[in-house]
Amino acid sequence: MPKVVNNPDNKVIIIGGDHHNGLNLARIFGLNGKKVFAVVITDQAKSWMVKSKFIDGYSIFKTEKEGLDFVLEKFSSEPAKPFIIPYSDGAALELDLRLNEFKEKFFVPSINGKQGEIARLMDKEAQYNWAQGHGIKMAKSETFSLDADCVGHLDNFQFPIILKPAISAKGDKQDISICESIDETKKSFAVLKEKGYESIFAQEYLNIDYEVDIVGAIVPNKEYIFTAYHIIRSWPAKRGTSSFVVTITDEEILHNCKNLLKELANFGFCGNFDIEAFMVNGLFYLNEVNWRNSGSDFRCLKEKFYYAYWHYQSICSTNRKMPCWSIPFNHYSMTEDTDFRHILTKNISLKQWINDVRRTGNFATFRLDDLKPFIWKNVLSRITPKYIIKVLKKFV
Repeated sequence: MPKVVNNPDNKVIIIGGDHHNGLNLARIFGLNGKKVFAVVITDQAKSWMVKSKFIDGYSIFKTEKEGLDFVLEKFSSEPAKPFIIPYSDGAALELDLRLNEFKEKFFVPSINGKQGEIARLMDKEAQYNWAQGHGIKMAKSETFSLDADCVGHLDNFQFPIILKPAISAKGDKQDISICESIDETKKSFAVLKEKGYESIFAQEYLNIDYEVDIVGAIVPNKEYIFTAYHIIRSWPAKRGTSSFVVTITDEEILHNCKNLLKELANFGFCGNFDIEAFMVNGLFYLNEVNWRNSGSDFRCLKEKFYYAYWHYQSICSTNRKMPCWSIPFNHYSMTEDTDFRHILTKNISLKQWINDVRRTGNFATFRLDDLKPFIWKNVLSRITPKYIIKVLKKFV
């Protein structure tokens, strides 16, 4: 069996999409002197994120199954047990459904080492039931089968409601919708059924003060480390992904975060996490637990919150204690390409956006000491034959 060593020589394998999540996971390790191997899942022939100087090698596959088959074949006989980090819902789901194939030869995230348990709790209704059983507030929720005449059950809900894919890994965020009435809900059900959904998760729409993003890791001894962010802007607005945030230092909110993480740790989860929560009239509500590395990992770099590397060290060496770390005050971060769209839609002024950029410490792709991914994603990938022809026509 592969051995565990004091000064970790254990390879780090990250798996997920061609996304800034994987890029900045590589940066977290690279800034600590540990390069990673990236398994990129994309239908494109090339990847922009693998241009990072912190990625030591990579392979590209169209499906998570192909990617994990490759990992098993290539890395099963390493002298030191490799460490796998999924950074997409699809990768986390596929890995957990095949946990028994991997857990003896690799360090992998899990709930009590039980195959299929993370997959079970990826279902939003299962999460809702888990939260109810552990005294954690969530909005009233229910899963509806789109094959049945289930609209009558909506009498239990107050409108507006929000409809989401029941399992994030099997759905598209673009299919999230907010319905103000039963008639709107019926129309949404019909559209979703046409798109191939068999069921949909419905929640009462909360009038939130703001959204909270919790990022960090839980290690086997039930110890956890985290940081939390107040989401100022998302894209698309109201139903999208965070684009401009600031760190949270409010002790009461952080206390609520700790209580939630304590429940997850006691439940047996070990791995990196990304948790969405809401503040509603000053009360803390869980929205969703994502059982994989967070897309907000880039927000941790300037603050040197290297949670993924510390998690790796705590498992792969005999020094298992996580370092002490305090959340810094008023540190801003931005997903630059999506946040810029708020200007185009006139949600904010150019002047405000420039001022926000000036106070931003972390960007999703732009980094002076690792510029290639930013250039490939935002410049070179757009210079296609079609683009060149379009430009030339202007001068002919």
